[in-house]
Amino acid sequence: MRHKNITGTTVKPLGLGDYNLDKASPLGSMSVVGQLAMTDKSSQITEIAKEIALRQQSRAADIQRELAKIEAEKAKLQSEFHAVNFSHERLGRFSPIRGMQLQCPRCWINHEAISSLRSIGGGDKTTDIFRCNTCDETFALTF
Repeated sequence: MRHKNITGTTVKPLGLGDYNLDKASPLGSMSVVGQLAMTDKSSQITEIAKEIALRQQSRAADIQRELAKIEAEKAKLQSEFHAVNFSHERLGRFSPIRGMQLQCPRCWINHEAISSLRSIGGGDKTTDIFRCNTCDETFALTF
């Protein structure tokens, strides 16, 4: 990134730790610090302050992006918390059988959605395996 100093000359910003006023070398009536030409130490310090402010503006943009990510994650977690917080209440309203169909407990507890289970076989003498028609979760039920 380049910008103009107070004399109107385009310069490259100083790197961290490049602010050494004791090594300023005279150039006519001006002093040179790194690539910046200044008339006195007060002007040099002001130019250094400008460089620091430019870096801070860049850092502020980085922080703003990080905050946006955190806010998105917070919203996601709040939504999940809301759903989880109502699971016990949903349990009280859960009907395992509707009509002649077994209902998926996962769909009801997580989303308050009615979804049937279907037998897919694969069990043994005492169990049968059922799969949800919506979320594809499987349940081994004894009979």
